[in-house]
Amino acid sequence: MEVGRVQKLIKVVKDRKGAGYISTVILVLVSMMVLAVAISASSLLATQLKLTRFANEMVGIATVCGGITPEVAERYNELSEETGLSPSVSWSADWLDESAKTVQLSDTISVTLEMDTEIDGLGDAVNIPVNLKIRRSGLSQRYYKP
Repeated sequence: MEVGRVQKLIKVVKDRKGAGYISTVILVLVSMMVLAVAISASSLLATQLKLTRFANEMVGIATVCGGITPEVAERYNELSEETGLSPSVSWSADWLDESAKTVQLSDTISVTLEMDTEIDGLGDAVNIPVNLKIRRSGLSQRYYKP
């Protein structure tokens, strides 16, 4: 390259006349990325709300039935279809009959729902794994004769 051309190139690089445009472009890109992450976070919040409703419904049917009955499994399938979620379920209680999974009147039944999801705000490039875990409990409403 000629010395004159190199000096012109250096002069163009040092000139700050277009810096405002570059700053504006960078600002727009960053703000769009922040907006995309915020939208993904709101979808995560919606998933958590669905999971909370799921847990409330599951513990509600279990307390009315007095344990883990076929109606509870049926309700799980209905809720999975409605919400599009398939969380893992674990139950804990002071079981009256361990094999039948029944709980005496006014004893506590607890359900824990857990599922893994992702925040994918930047497309496939960045996925942030998130573990959602909801625990709900209620009192059995059924009396079993001894």
